[in-house]
Amino acid sequence: MSIHDSTRAHAHVTVFWHAYAAHRDVFAAIEQATLANPAFAERMRAFRAEQMQPWIEWLTDLATRGARLPAETMIQSWHGDPDVGIDNLTDFVAAGLGP
Repeated sequence: MSIHDSTRAHAHVTVFWHAYAAHRDVFAAIEQATLANPAFAERMRAFRAEQMQPWIEWLTDLATRGARLPAETMIQSWHGDPDVGIDNLTDFVAAGLGP
């Protein structure tokens, strides 16, 4: 099953959406800490790589080419129904940035 399969992508996006929306201040603090401490930044990079293993090759390729995914910005600015936001972000991830 491909990471671009919409059902699989939807499940991943849903978990990310709800976790980020509920803990956005923590995510912001972690991001700030990675800027201040290179050792911590490396630990967080390794942790994220493990958590995102199904996506890592695709995301690494995108990052190498300078892409920045809009998930965090979209979640921060979304004021509508979370299910609609999740569906929109899933469509973008699964189809809009596909291979």
